[in-house]
Amino acid sequence: MSRLLIILCGIIPCFSDADYFRVLVGYECDQTSNELSVTYRGAYNEAGDLLIESKTSTQWTPWSLIETMENEDRIGTLKTIEASCALLGKRYKILIGPIPGNMNIQGRCGAVMTAWAEIRQGSTVLVPRRELESDCHDFDTPVTTDIILDAKTDRIEFKTISKNEFYM
Repeated sequence: MSRLLIILCGIIPCFSDADYFRVLVGYECDQTSNELSVTYRGAYNEAGDLLIESKTSTQWTPWSLIETMENEDRIGTLKTIEASCALLGKRYKILIGPIPGNMNIQGRCGAVMTAWAEIRQGSTVLVPRRELESDCHDFDTPVTTDIILDAKTDRIEFKTISKNEFYM
């Protein structure tokens, strides 16, 4: 019996140390460099906790953008962040929202929540709604980690990495 207890005490802690991944989406309006950037970051375990603890007022976890739940298993409504950024006399509008893997959190990809972003200048859509990460079973489409708009040149840059790199 004591041998079984020793074995169980060695096995049970292995199950309680499951890895978890945290994600933040946000934007920065940098007056010094005249750049607007949308960022998408993620990290595991303690590094993920630190990411969340050090978030700014312009960063959100995609899960925090659930506005209501229909019931304990089904997402009801989602919130869209609307912000503005003035650079070199130009006003940009940033839209950020969540993308549930499934509105039923018990369903396929239901434990996954990613994000999208859009950038406008007036009525002109500069960056159409862009999913920053694809479906939870799609490992071929890269993850967009940064969208950078340079107000001096009107250049828009997308930084991407493979899904495997993002989740390393």
